Amino acid sequence: MSDAFQIFALTHSVVTQPAVVYRVTKEVIEDFAADGVVYLELRTVGDKQTPREAESMTKQEYLTSVLQAISEAPKPIIVRLILSVNRALGLEAAQQSLSLASTSPLIVGLDFSGNPSLSSFQAYLPVFQSARQMGLKTTIHAAEIPNEAEFRAILEFGPERVGHCCCLSAECEAELMAARIPLEVCLSSNMGTLELSSLIDHHFMRFFEAKYPIAICTDDTAVFQTTLTQEYSLLAQHFGFTIETLQQISQAAFPFIFDTSPEVRSILSQIFSNSPS
Repeated sequence: MSDAFQIFALTHSVVTQPAVVYRVTKEVIEDFAADGVVYLELRTVGDKQTPREAESMTKQEYLTSVLQAISEAPKPIIVRLILSVNRALGLEAAQQSLSLASTSPLIVGLDFSGNPSLSSFQAYLPVFQSARQMGLKTTIHAAEIPNEAEFRAILEFGPERVGHCCCLSAECEAELMAARIPLEVCLSSNMGTLELSSLIDHHFMRFFEAKYPIAICTDDTAVFQTTLTQEYSLLAQHFGFTIETLQQISQAAFPFIFDTSPEVRSILSQIFSNSPS
């Protein structure tokens, strides 16, 4: 996991101009579109500020560049943005990110992420309560390392989604199962950060067999050298899932998207209904 955050820092060190941010965002969207993704939620990330603020770029300029690229997304892909709160940066930076969330209808949620060994969700709870009052959805990176106190605080808050949940005690896993909060599963990411030798050791199957609400996600495609297609391929390779089962897993995640507009949901419903069996 420490290696992953070093890669993030190196990447951020060279993405310091609005034009570069625009280009990177545009190319990321094109990559997902080429992979067949029809609905994408991107998250901002940063080593200093989230959204990032560098000497040559304000946070507003950064965000404007990202939103411009999203607004130009090629059809049929629909792209929305989730602003990330970096747990290492303190409440002031988190409040700044939250204040930017109201600047565009393309922003649909607030995320809590960053190095899990730093700070805690409890310190940022007021920010996420405010986000909920603003009508934003929330998703939280949870249990990337063992931390029962933080995980129970996350469950008590009740975000719309949680990510990873790799390091749960049996008691916390049972509490999550009871809460039924949709889980973002990032197979390649977890394989790398947990140093798993096989997906058989991953917690995915326990949740799948329990018919738990799951969304298959990529985490960071560049760092973990993956695509959404590859993530689904891993399920087929390691668990013998058929195309029909993979389609069911994909469609079951549809209700968990953060864009609740009737227009978007109608478009996606038509895409699913017209998909070949």
